[in-house]
Amino acid sequence: MGESRYPYLILSYCWGQTNDKAKTTKTKIVERHKHIAVSMLPKTIRDAIRLTRAMGYSYLWVDALCIKQSDKGHTGEWEVEAHKVGDYYANADCLISAAGYRDSREGFLSEGPVWKYPNRRSLVTHGTSSCGTKYVYVWAKMPEQDFSNDFAATPIKSRGWYFQERVLCPRRLHWTRNGLFWECNTVVTSEQQALRGDYPFEVLPDSQQTEMGSIYHEASQSVTIGETWMSLVNDYITMKLTVESDRLAAIHGIATRLADLHNDEYCAGIFRSQLARGLAWRIRDCDAILKGTPSLNFPTWSWAYPLQYPKRIDSVYATPHLASTSIVELVSFPKSPSLTDFGGISTRELIIKAPLLEVIVSFPIVDWLSHTNGPVKVSGQPEGQEKVPPSDGLLCYDRDMLDLLEQVLPEPITMTVAFLQYTNSSPTLLIGLCLKQLSKGRPRYEREGYIEFTLDTHREWIKDISASEITIV
Repeated sequence: MGESRYPYLILSYCWGQTNDKAKTTKTKIVERHKHIAVSMLPKTIRDAIRLTRAMGYSYLWVDALCIKQSDKGHTGEWEVEAHKVGDYYANADCLISAAGYRDSREGFLSEGPVWKYPNRRSLVTHGTSSCGTKYVYVWAKMPEQDFSNDFAATPIKSRGWYFQERVLCPRRLHWTRNGLFWECNTVVTSEQQALRGDYPFEVLPDSQQTEMGSIYHEASQSVTIGETWMSLVNDYITMKLTVESDRLAAIHGIATRLADLHNDEYCAGIFRSQLARGLAWRIRDCDAILKGTPSLNFPTWSWAYPLQYPKRIDSVYATPHLASTSIVELVSFPKSPSLTDFGGISTRELIIKAPLLEVIVSFPIVDWLSHTNGPVKVSGQPEGQEKVPPSDGLLCYDRDMLDLLEQVLPEPITMTVAFLQYTNSSPTLLIGLCLKQLSKGRPRYEREGYIEFTLDTHREWIKDISASEITIV
């Protein structure tokens, strides 16, 4: 197309088990450059083509058709195309969302119950008039379209890639089992609402303001990249991906646009401007234990790391009404050429400057080992390093505590902690990461957990700790 951008629509759908006929592969590419047999495509794609023509558009983008897929030893174009997918959705005029359907064979242009079984509202009631006449009224409820309820029940809502597709495309047409909804960055409404005047008893919900546009319209960088971003992440990590290694790729388009909008830098789920907050995630479920060898190579410092295990995480920066001071500085993000492969050590190297101390931690309750999150007591530091005063704390360990403790009855242990931030309040909450050193010489560390201390004493001593350059992989 050269430098011109032709207007086009874009499809979002669940592939299901019957989408192979849609895939463009190396063996099909020559034939498809000549001709695409529409009649052989799954019904959802045929319906999207039909709708595209009806709306007066000449072009439709469909992932299985437009990105060469892997086939018989050929890897396809995914490594090249993964970082472009966000652009395809952001530049489309409108998203065709087959939200209510699990498999591409189903299609979406079927008649919904709202129109298949039309009826007026009726009320069944009875009583006696003032003159003694008995009466009966009939008033029965017709099927209603409610976006929040209908969309929450759709198969596509749990699809990981759909999260980015919906956020990036400025206009969305959602087909659910109960009918059609229109959504843009201002409002969401249903096809049923347009006919409100034909039904004298109709009581329909007002158009709802959508939250999709707020992430780009919020002027404050700290709100958008801090609170709003981590709120999106906490929703996103519960969604399903066929290939879990796509976890960072499937949200990359949103993140890079936010970075451009706020002149920020982004890598593997973390923004430079919100480095402390981005690193201070913790596993939400206190009974969650990450056992075994990770199947993926995500960096241990990224919130994507524990997602090879089905658990949510929590971002901990400070409560919203408390001001905080960051004491961590970014030196460099890793320079990874891929959004899905972090196999090499250099592709995972995050280099920061932060206070790095060893602290003595004890565990006050025996049954602490049944959880990964629990209370701890900080009793200071090894001899000759007295900086951290005794305090109470919370340790959120990323793995099985038995990997950390050699005895069933916990004894005090020494942990290496990189401090990230502290609250500007009394008492002071001091937040850091527990690290495990992997090598000497040029030391590299892995993250092992999140830790926080509650300090009743003055916090000026924190400012006196010199920062060390730390490499975390």
